[in-house]
Amino acid sequence: MTSTAIASWLSLPRVRKQARVRLFCFPYAGGGASAFREWVDVLPDFVELVLVQLPGRETRFRETPSRDIPELVSAIADAALCLPQLPYATFGHSLGTLLSYEFALEMRRRSESEPIHAVMSGRGAPHLARSRTQTHRLPDDEFINALREMQGTPEEVLRDRDLMQLLLPTLRADFALAEDYSCPVVKVLPCGISVYGGLADIGVRREQLQEWQAYSDRPIVLRLFPGGHFFLHSARYSLLQALARDLSAACDPRVQVARSNA
Repeated sequence: MTSTAIASWLSLPRVRKQARVRLFCFPYAGGGASAFREWVDVLPDFVELVLVQLPGRETRFRETPSRDIPELVSAIADAALCLPQLPYATFGHSLGTLLSYEFALEMRRRSESEPIHAVMSGRGAPHLARSRTQTHRLPDDEFINALREMQGTPEEVLRDRDLMQLLLPTLRADFALAEDYSCPVVKVLPCGISVYGGLADIGVRREQLQEWQAYSDRPIVLRLFPGGHFFLHSARYSLLQALARDLSAACDPRVQVARSNA
């Protein structure tokens, strides 16, 4: 994979030579790397951000969005394995949780490289039955109303017909990724898992978040923040404080020794 290809998939807002962990951030449906770019100014220096940029948005707007999770994860892993070696963790929100989970499994399959921590945000565990509603197949007006109910897209964007016609193919492809995904077998990640949720997220219940326990051999950390589905923006500062604490604990060798002796 060329350096240009790597840069198309992964963005490093700031290289940190003293970093102890590299955090791969996977966006929600319709989102891009910019959703996390300002995090670099808040997270401590021991964290090096790597922002995943999917085709069909932002710097890759002219590319065709993918509806194939294995295809996406394979390309992201190709790029990740070209980076200098460093312990890594993952953060995914909504659709991003599925991508980050499959990414961790792919990295382990290829290189025996395993995350030291995984943060699953804004989505219940993969094995839970999803609604039969196929949002990505709705007519445009109904699809846009569904986006409106999620409160993650500015109203002025939703009302701009020309702009929405440009955005709809990527949004539909991302919703298809999330809605068509299936997890017939639970595969446990060999690391701690933090699960973040919004107190007012009516689409993701607390018990759905707790189901992530099936994916770790140690107790998960469940954190709830003020806000709806897009609490990662409305409660950003509180979330980043919690994220820094969780990553610090994951990097602490005393914690690792305690876990190995448990």
